[in-house]
Amino acid sequence: KNELKTKNIDVKIQDSTQLISIIEKTESAKGVVPPSLYAELGFTYYQQNSFSEAVRYFELEKTHYPESLVLMNHMIERTKKP
Repeated sequence: KNELKTKNIDVKIQDSTQLISIIEKTESAKGVVPPSLYAELGFTYYQQNSFSEAVRYFELEKTHYPESLVLMNHMIERTKKP
């Protein structure tokens, strides 16, 4: 079981690296980050117990995509009660 858990953590870290890369490339090209990418990265940080980073990306999702307000507020509240 420990081996499986280690693999899952490695996948999450790799996923966050990929998401960060996509977001940075898009932002540096003055492009629009697609819906849910900020939220996905925030959730990845949430799963890693990096709650301040999670909130940062949930807030970005909320700012860029107001239709995500209810869900992002819920996720931000969850970071306060892990």
